[in-house]
Amino acid sequence: MSEWKDIWDHEAEGLTDDLLQAYLNGTLSKEEERRVELMISQEGMESDAMDGLKQMDRKETHASVHRLHKNLSSLTQKKKYRTRKLPNQTWLWMSVLWVLLFVLMAFAVYWYSKPH
Repeated sequence: MSEWKDIWDHEAEGLTDDLLQAYLNGTLSKEEERRVELMISQEGMESDAMDGLKQMDRKETHASVHRLHKNLSSLTQKKKYRTRKLPNQTWLWMSVLWVLLFVLMAFAVYWYSKPH
């Protein structure tokens, strides 16, 4: 399940976080920019996301990405359940044992007292 925590597919040839940040900052070469724009134009969702990212401030974009990664990791972490310790149930088991013993004795008395 640990592979589910990182939803970005690093194995696929495509847009990475660093490539997107460099594209938004304008630090890519013309060839790399064309390649990124071609990948964005092929995917409708990525195109919409890029339009939204372009409208944001660069520092705000970085902070949002960091906040999203932090929230995602906290949501996907395994929940730790506390186990509640049960109180001592010796008296309960002793009571059940006595009731069963009395029922068994009553059955035996009934069985041997009826005429055969």
